[in-house]
Amino acid sequence: MVHTLDRLGFTYKKTTIVPGKANPEKQKEFIEKYKQLKEEKAPGDKILFMDGVHPQHNSTSAYCWIEKGKKKEIPSNTGRKRINLNGAIDIETFEVTIREDESINAQSTIKLFHEIESRYAQAGTIYIISDNAKYYRSKLVKEYLANSRIKIKFLPSYSPNLNLIERLWKFFRKKILYNKYYDTYEKFKNKCLSFFKNINEYTDELSTLLTENFQIIGEQISKI
Repeated sequence: MVHTLDRLGFTYKKTTIVPGKANPEKQKEFIEKYKQLKEEKAPGDKILFMDGVHPQHNSTSAYCWIEKGKKKEIPSNTGRKRINLNGAIDIETFEVTIREDESINAQSTIKLFHEIESRYAQAGTIYIISDNAKYYRSKLVKEYLANSRIKIKFLPSYSPNLNLIERLWKFFRKKILYNKYYDTYEKFKNKCLSFFKNINEYTDELSTLLTENFQIIGEQISKI
C-alpha cells in the first residue's frame, strides 16, 4: 500500500490546522483590495502590518539535527511569565515599531500609534492592516484615529495568513525561542527585545520571508 501511494504522488505528512471559519472568498476579496490600495496610494503613504504577540518564558522544543541514537535535552522553566508585545512592520523597509506593555489594550495601542506617527513624521497617510482584535476596534481607538494620519484596514475574520507580521512572529520564535533556555525572566525578556532592536541583522532573511505571496486557507478543508 505504501509503495502504491508513493507511486501515485502521495506523501505521509501531518495535516495543517486552519481556522474552522476561514472564508476563502473574503480572503480573495481582501487581496484584490490590497492590490488596489498599493496602486492608488500616494508616493509618500505607508502600509504597515500590525499585530500583538505574547512570548512565554519557557523553553519551546523544536526540530533540530541530533546524532542518531542520541537525545538532546532542553531545560524547562516552571514560571508562566510572558511579555506582551504590540508591533507593526513596514515590509518595504523591514522597520519594526514595537512596544512592550503590561497588557495590550486600547491605551497601549494608541501609544503604539504615537510611536508610528513619530517614526513616519514625513509620511502622508499611514495605512495599517490588522486583525479584528477588540482593542483595535475599541471606541477609544476610533476616537483617536478620527484626527490621525493612520487609517486601519481590517483583515477578514479568521485569516491570520493575510497578516504578514505573523511571519515575523514565527521567524522571531525560531530565532529566539526554539530550543533555547533562559534561566531568568530578565534574560528572556532582554533577548526578545534585543531581537527587534537589532532587526536589521536579519534583513536578508526577511526579504525572502516577507513577500506578498498571500496564501488562501480553508479551500481544502476535509469534512471528516
